[in-house]
Amino acid sequence: MSRKVYFAGSLFVALLTLVLSLALTWVATEAQAPATLAAVPAIGTQQDQNRVLGHARTDETTPRSVQNARIIATRVGVGEQVTALTDAMGAYTLTLPVGIATWSVAAEATESTIPAGAVAPNQPRLLVFGRGAETKAGIDFTFHIDTTNTASLQGHVMTPEDQPVAGVRVVAIKIDSLVSGGRLQVPTIRYTETGAQGEFAMMVDAGTWWVAVTLGADDPYMPYRLQWQTIVTVADGQTVDNMVLRVAPATARIHGALVREGSGEPATDACGIVAAFKQGEPAVYTYRTFTGASFDLPVTQGTYRVAVIPNPNLPVGSISLPAYLPSSSPTQIATCEAGKYLVRTLPQVTVEGPETDVVVPLRAAETTIHGRLWDLGSQQAVTGVQGLIFGWSPELSDSGGSGQGTWSAAPINPETGVGDLRAGSGDWLLAYQVDPNSSYHVAPGVITMTVPPGVPEIDVSLPVVGAESMVNGRVVAPDGSGVPGVLVVAAGISQLPGATGSLPGGGSIPASLVGDVAVVTDE
Repeated sequence: MSRKVYFAGSLFVALLTLVLSLALTWVATEAQAPATLAAVPAIGTQQDQNRVLGHARTDETTPRSVQNARIIATRVGVGEQVTALTDAMGAYTLTLPVGIATWSVAAEATESTIPAGAVAPNQPRLLVFGRGAETKAGIDFTFHIDTTNTASLQGHVMTPEDQPVAGVRVVAIKIDSLVSGGRLQVPTIRYTETGAQGEFAMMVDAGTWWVAVTLGADDPYMPYRLQWQTIVTVADGQTVDNMVLRVAPATARIHGALVREGSGEPATDACGIVAAFKQGEPAVYTYRTFTGASFDLPVTQGTYRVAVIPNPNLPVGSISLPAYLPSSSPTQIATCEAGKYLVRTLPQVTVEGPETDVVVPLRAAETTIHGRLWDLGSQQAVTGVQGLIFGWSPELSDSGGSGQGTWSAAPINPETGVGDLRAGSGDWLLAYQVDPNSSYHVAPGVITMTVPPGVPEIDVSLPVVGAESMVNGRVVAPDGSGVPGVLVVAAGISQLPGATGSLPGGGSIPASLVGDVAVVTDE
């Protein structure tokens, strides 16, 4: 059993997705809400571990055991992961720390999974542990046997010097079925890991696939240029076996000291993720989790934009970033308050030698913006709809105004219709998104507002409109063929009522709604 943190794809793609109003947030959740299981305490003496037991079987008329499937438990809101492989009978056991916690348990196929071609279920299962004695819970997984999986993707992961890279994860996502009927669909995903010679192989169905190396936080590599990923189209019965994906060994280090803005004292209560994006090659990135007032980031030589992302007020799974926190004890985790510090970006860090030192001042969030979904038609608050609110402020820039500002994000609680966004004083742009499968759309544009200094709370309305009509159309190439996945922007919309920010004890601040609306078409 091992613990390892992975990105479900590129960190660059994840951050870009987040900035673009979190448009892809619902890919992993739109099919249905994951089942939540209550763990039942076992009869016996108190122990220091909880256990999750179960089996993986196929969905055939006579089910078969699925061997060497990977079962992954991720602690929600923390990111600690525990994994196990199923045995010859399809059985697995996960041993988890005792304590009040919610865990997301998922299954995936590996290159050694038997039967070959078994497709893991996409939907994770949620498991809630309470206080007390050792707890046992049972979760079974059903793997689909897809008779259409007649194609094969094969290749190698190598360094630029053609040295094989073993033990890194390769992901394949079917991209020609991501959008259907104007809506994002649950993606078809395949995973595997490279062997001793860097080799990998996956059985897939016919179609167009994005194949990429997805590096974990412990992998001492960085993507190499754009050669860490590729797009291939495969037909029924075809084998594509000439793929070579490349990653570069990370032989240099960026050592960071995190201090509290103003006092300069070490930010010992910070934790989160630090990421570096190579200048001129934005898809070349690396990242690490950190706890305390420092971080150590392996990189290659070059110039980077370094983003320090303290633990935000977001549950794992609500955006495309994975674990913000490293595996650590509950005591260490408890000292890291979600949303306490704002994101800080260093726009230019040049790495010329083996070690580069930087100091990163972190600003504490002093205000909570309570964003409430508001129906412009009925003039009533909206509940029962999942959503996210995202804020960006240009205030946190480095000398010369060359910084990237800061951002913050928060989920919208469907029970209350409110998202609690941590922020600081200054100008803020607020974007938000709701479940595209709901009966609402967000009003066009973003909200602009100024947060006064010293104000602990602000209420702001997030206008939404009922989905009363559908705009249909077709995007075509010069030869008349349909073009899938195009973002269509409709401008010239009549002005909608502005939003208002309310201060504690009465009073208000202006919050203007500006911008366009975007619609996705599938052909």
